Amino acid sequence: MNRQEEIKARIQDFAEKLATHSKTWWIGDHMKKYNISESTAKKDLKRAKPIAAKIGDQIFEIQFAKWKESLKQR
Repeated sequence: MNRQEEIKARIQDFAEKLATHSKTWWIGDHMKKYNISESTAKKDLKRAKPIAAKIGDQIFEIQFAKWKESLKQR
């Protein structure tokens, strides 16, 4: 994997953690996992937030669809 792909994968991972773990995934955890500096982790956070929002929206849509389906089955 080249450097650019590595960064993209790292940011995608951060976004998924932000979207699914809420406040349990912090910059410190990201720094430790990838052995990066705090400033790099903060840059990743800025890039990951919009991606995390999209993932969060997708999760909400899936949960909402499941809820609507459960209402139909009653």
